[in-house]
Amino acid sequence: MEKVLRVVRRSFIGAIAPYVAVLLSISAYSAFAADDDYLQSLEAEVDKVEHGVDPAVSQKSRSEMEAQRAAFEELMEDQYRGTYVFYKRLSERSKQEVFLRYAGGASFKDVREMIVDRSMN
Repeated sequence: MEKVLRVVRRSFIGAIAPYVAVLLSISAYSAFAADDDYLQSLEAEVDKVEHGVDPAVSQKSRSEMEAQRAAFEELMEDQYRGTYVFYKRLSERSKQEVFLRYAGGASFKDVREMIVDRSMN
């Protein structure tokens, strides 16, 4: 009986071995293909960053943003003096984040709360 079971096991394993090999090779190929797709998308992102925006356009946008930020700070200094004092104490990064929130359409109430929150933390 044991001899028969061994023969059956060997013949069964021998019969399915090619199918298992094919399945393993397909799954390995699809894993490599997925990696390749991922790498291609990363390379596309790197190309965007490396080639970036035309420097002349970027400089114009930067100067416009600086002018808008100066106007924002002047408005705050004139109309919200106390908040402006807190604002001036913020790090440059926090000031930029506050301005971007304002430029994005946030109300002055929200901006003032953000400034006070940032200055307390």
